[in-house]
Amino acid sequence: MNRRSMLFLKILSPLFGVGGFIFYALFYSSYFLVTQVDIIGAQRISQEEIIKRSGIKPGASMFSFFESRVGSELLKNPWLKEANISRELPGKVVIEIKEREPFCLLSGDDGIVYYMSRAGEILGEATPESGMDFPTITGVGSDALGVGLLEEAIAILRLSRESTQLNWDGVSEVNLSTLYGVTLLTSDGRRVEFGRGEIEDKWHRVEKIIAHAGEKNLSVDYINVVARDLGVVNFKF
Repeated sequence: MNRRSMLFLKILSPLFGVGGFIFYALFYSSYFLVTQVDIIGAQRISQEEIIKRSGIKPGASMFSFFESRVGSELLKNPWLKEANISRELPGKVVIEIKEREPFCLLSGDDGIVYYMSRAGEILGEATPESGMDFPTITGVGSDALGVGLLEEAIAILRLSRESTQLNWDGVSEVNLSTLYGVTLLTSDGRRVEFGRGEIEDKWHRVEKIIAHAGEKNLSVDYINVVARDLGVVNFKF
């Protein structure tokens, strides 16, 4: 080995020593080991599920994972809308999450009732313990899904959120049928048939019908706005 090579090694040796010390400190020193994982914002997802999905284990190095990778893994759970991971030395990892809110229930053709988000995403199986007081979409089979009926049902429920005439709180069920289209049932027994297509225009027609009936002190029992320019109305007497 020539003098130049020996000089080069003498220069590098301390650097390797420093690098090795840093590596050891980051991955084996007790100061940098995970001793606590705090979960913030979890309501419908258990902390155990979040920690398991994150892959962060007590005793692992605080620097043995990438925040972005952990966040991506957590967001595979449909309940999760956002996930932020941070480190707090010594030993603490904080996982702060934001969950999606249930918007309605979906009665599947498998006999199971699911929570569904405002965007039409199935979040998980609905339970009495977590609450069942939501409008329910029924009649959902593969044939109904294939022709976009579910999207029209979600559109109706979104419109009901802002309505003063037929509000979301008063909607009991939205039934889907490949033959009859979309039919809305209210908790006080009213029935509104929308058929297929032009949902927003039909919704505003329904609002006008209900508002006009109210001005005449009439109570609406049934509305049919399946036809483009025609509305059929029955009143309660």
